[in-house]
Amino acid sequence: MQVVAVQKLWVKFVGTALLLAAALIEKANAQQLGGSVSYVGNQPAWEAKAQSVETSQKSAAPQNKASSSNVRGSSWNPWSETRDGSPRGNVSMQKLNSDGTADNSYIFIYYDNFSVNKSMMGDVRCNVRFVVMTTLDRKLNSLSVRLKWPDMETPLNFQNVPPNVDAYQVYTLIGDGCYSMDKIPNIIVNRCRVAGLSSQSCADKIRWLRKR
Repeated sequence: MQVVAVQKLWVKFVGTALLLAAALIEKANAQQLGGSVSYVGNQPAWEAKAQSVETSQKSAAPQNKASSSNVRGSSWNPWSETRDGSPRGNVSMQKLNSDGTADNSYIFIYYDNFSVNKSMMGDVRCNVRFVVMTTLDRKLNSLSVRLKWPDMETPLNFQNVPPNVDAYQVYTLIGDGCYSMDKIPNIIVNRCRVAGLSSQSCADKIRWLRKR
């Protein structure tokens, strides 16, 4: 019986010594980390603190990534990119009337159905349809202009053109200047008449329209 009691006492002593040694090791580790050991739940406080810091860093990672995308280097082009990566919109400028409303009324001149032919004698001819179309709120009473390209020019005359209606005339032009009519011509205005507008205001509304 004495032997069994000694063995139990020895086991108890060894267990106590192991627990004490484990506590001393944990204390030494905590001192190396710069703090004392206290427990949060079933884990030491320094472990809980380390985990909370790691978690906060993980949650902050997407914010850091977003902020880095907002800060552009020297290659950032303000004309084609925005700092936050959003699509760039378009800006248009319009002439305003004296009352502040936008002026959207124009007189457009263009041509279509264009073709060039060269005869066996070497003569160059081009067939073309000249069109006038307006976005006015009233009819175009009279229009007389001269279209001038580098090597070709022709007069145009239109009368009583309603708004938003294509009024056209078919022309046959002769000369090598037919090959240069893909350029924008100079428009020389001889007469422009619209009720309620001066001749200058009427002429200012004329635009050459290049159709693709």
